[in-house]
Amino acid sequence: MKHRPPSHPGFLTKAAFSIAALVPGSAFAQAIPGADFSDLSLEELIKVEISSLGRKNTALFETPAPGHIVSAEDIARSGAFNLPEALRLVPGVQVSRVDSANYAITIRGFNDSTSNKLLMLMDGRSVYNQLFSGASWNFQEPMLSDVRRIEVQRGPAGTLWGANAVNGVINLVTKNAHSTLGSLVSVTHGDRFNFGLEARHGWNFNPATAARVYIKYQDHDDYGTGSGTGSDGWDYRLAGTRLDWDRPGGGGLTVIAEHRELRVAGTTNQPTLLPPDYFTTYNDDRRTRGTDLSLKWNQPVFSGGHLSVQGSVTHGDTDQFATGERHTTADIDTQLTLHPLPGHEVITGLTYRSTSDRLRSTEVFTYRVKAATTSFVGAFAQDEITLLPEVLRLTLGAKVERNSYSGWETQPSARLLWHPTRKQTVWAAVSRAARTPSRSERDITWFAATLPPSPLLPLPLPTKVIALGDPDFSSEHVTAYELGHRYQANRRFSIDTSLFYADYTDMRGLRPQLLPPNLTTFPPHFTYLYTATNNVEGHTYGGELSARWQPADRVRLDASVALVRTSLRQLTPSIEPDASIAGLIGNSPREEYKLHAGWDITTQWSIDAYARRTGALPGSAVPGYTGLEARLAWRPRENYQVELVGRDLLDSRHAEIAGFIIGNGAREIARSVFLRVTFKN
Repeated sequence: MKHRPPSHPGFLTKAAFSIAALVPGSAFAQAIPGADFSDLSLEELIKVEISSLGRKNTALFETPAPGHIVSAEDIARSGAFNLPEALRLVPGVQVSRVDSANYAITIRGFNDSTSNKLLMLMDGRSVYNQLFSGASWNFQEPMLSDVRRIEVQRGPAGTLWGANAVNGVINLVTKNAHSTLGSLVSVTHGDRFNFGLEARHGWNFNPATAARVYIKYQDHDDYGTGSGTGSDGWDYRLAGTRLDWDRPGGGGLTVIAEHRELRVAGTTNQPTLLPPDYFTTYNDDRRTRGTDLSLKWNQPVFSGGHLSVQGSVTHGDTDQFATGERHTTADIDTQLTLHPLPGHEVITGLTYRSTSDRLRSTEVFTYRVKAATTSFVGAFAQDEITLLPEVLRLTLGAKVERNSYSGWETQPSARLLWHPTRKQTVWAAVSRAARTPSRSERDITWFAATLPPSPLLPLPLPTKVIALGDPDFSSEHVTAYELGHRYQANRRFSIDTSLFYADYTDMRGLRPQLLPPNLTTFPPHFTYLYTATNNVEGHTYGGELSARWQPADRVRLDASVALVRTSLRQLTPSIEPDASIAGLIGNSPREEYKLHAGWDITTQWSIDAYARRTGALPGSAVPGYTGLEARLAWRPRENYQVELVGRDLLDSRHAEIAGFIIGNGAREIARSVFLRVTFKN
């Protein structure tokens, strides 16, 4: 594989704030597209159950929150080769590709490479990284052919999921091993997608017990061009297994074990105080590894009640020139569902999460605390009260949680759902959530850049720019007010609307400070500090609208629009305005439009096109752009499929967002085409 070198520290730069399988004789759609919903009408589709919005299986039509489901068929027809590309399908989820390997993903504003206001779950297990507060989108990559659905809730969800579910929750739900029996092999090759392989085999031990094993490998060349720095070629490896025992009478056990590895090869530009360039280029071959084991037990209890206990252990490490880290996370989640009184459904539980890490300091990254353990302990309770059967429901709940940094956090919510008619749902919600501090925001000292001598300074000396964590940095908070409406006009047309207003307090800002010249070291220099501080507050408002229309049995159209407006201010005035505010506001588009058209031409041929119009990002100096992806699929036999996929087809290249490194411009993402062949048995 040919790798062009990246010129940024990759994974830990974020820390600086910034063989489808089937039982023989089943339909092909179960194996290759993974189509759970291909034979459902739109009326049936909105009744498909979603689990993450209320920690229980509930029809989306019955949920008092803005949600969306990406089905297995949706993923397959999109031609997505990774999770971020699949998330482009979701109304209100804004996905920007930073460079070849990295993405920035957000809901309702505040986009950056850490996505620190989103909580990412994989089968209910949090993959939130406490080092930089967010998810590593290029690393937490599943076998897409094994994904049953992706559930997305927009807006705060801290009442049930706890800290960091500020602007939304994304839960990736994989298929039960009983639905992936047999073998599957998929091979991909393209102009920039050098080689891809997915292989899986599943089998039954007995009628109640099934398992699968799987591997995934991807080798990508450079997708990015232009003057901006960023990662280029990369490869990704995944191996895993899943076992499901479906207990007679209900409940059962699920065991998932996976190992993944991401490699990005290249060089990095590190700042120095020496002219003329004030930086030095080094080799920087980055490797990130992770191994996780997850067990989940489900058990019916009492009269219609349910108990679930999920535990997981994850170990990971990252090694690169600029720094390195190792961490181990243990996570326990218990949940009990009861019906203590007529008309009441109570969900309650306890959670515990602990992460122990060890960080390696260099001249670029220094950590005040080299090794630390952070923990979260919490309890949640929610009561869904039926006021009028099949007409009106009130849901009240709260989570109380204690973390190692900011102490106790309380995250309550109240939600009301009303059915004025059988075809309509109206809901309203008030909720509060918190985003807890990361290790970096408290402990890091980052040599971020060097500014050449300036005539504005009293001495002709370079300036060393330092990003500094603050041991007193505390949690960010949001209080959100939401209103929504769903309408199922008939079996072929539905529409979903949501509006929101959110107040943010204690948000992270950067306090600037120019220190006196340091004349006792060589070379002499000024130092400019940017210290993390809870010095920003403000609000956002906007809405999302999505519609789905099936004018004919073989034709489907999906359209959506998402609007967001942001206003922020710094609490304590300073001589220099807080530089982070412009980025917080300007790195998310004010509007984004999405359109999908799918046509099953014959029983063997299908075509899909996905267009999106994304507004400009003044914070990244990126103009608005229109993107287009297309997929043509041919199924000559029931167990064989060929797909031709084109991405970013309208332009030879375009920029989507800057790379969040000081002085780093936005890289342009190039058009790409690949061919994928899938065989199942």
